Amino acid sequence: MALAALVAGSGAKGAEGATHTSANIALHLANPPAKSTTSFICINESPITLNIPCSAYVVNGTTAASYSLYVVIAGADAADTSEALAAGTKGIALGVTYNGATSAGIDVSAWTSCADLEFPNEWPAAGGGNVLTWVDCQTHDVAPDGVHVVVGAFSLYAYSADRLSITANKKLGSPALQVADCSGAQWDVNPENAGQISFDPAVPGCNPCLVPCVPVAVEPATWGRIKGLYRH
Repeated sequence: MALAALVAGSGAKGAEGATHTSANIALHLANPPAKSTTSFICINESPITLNIPCSAYVVNGTTAASYSLYVVIAGADAADTSEALAAGTKGIALGVTYNGATSAGIDVSAWTSCADLEFPNEWPAAGGGNVLTWVDCQTHDVAPDGVHVVVGAFSLYAYSADRLSITANKKLGSPALQVADCSGAQWDVNPENAGQISFDPAVPGCNPCLVPCVPVAVEPATWGRIKGLYRH
């Protein structure tokens, strides 16, 4: 099911296929990790509440440590009238990749959503995908980097050198890395605007609010149907 259909139904405006060049899906490592409650992760200790612009996000960590890893839609210019997300966002479709082996590389122990609804498919496991939506348009300006919206946070432990990258949601019938604007229209996110975090000094993480990020290759899903889409 398309992101726009989830957000706004059949009345969504048709922006599908138009690459949205300024919105980033940024990542921010927090150590010590936030308390494992929705209120602390999504409100009290979120980078928006702490007024941290995406250009200051931490994308490199050390091993043998626990973190909260925030996923944030960021960098849309609220003053740009041609910017699709200038007024905010109502949804996102994304995937994630990292070393999925137990007690090797990164182990993700939990995911906390900051959206009203989510439709996970093997998420937050490596290679999984998720579609998240909000009832009301979300917009928070964090100067100087524009509109920021916290999608949620992974709770993780870094056992050894590894990277975690945001990718297209490969569990959809048609892979998608997309955001929905306040009208419900969906916009493709440039893969170079998807963040990467690293626990490997030889291969640093990437903050798309600062520089383009070279996309990470992801193996296609072995099945395309999202039978878990309606699991909430």
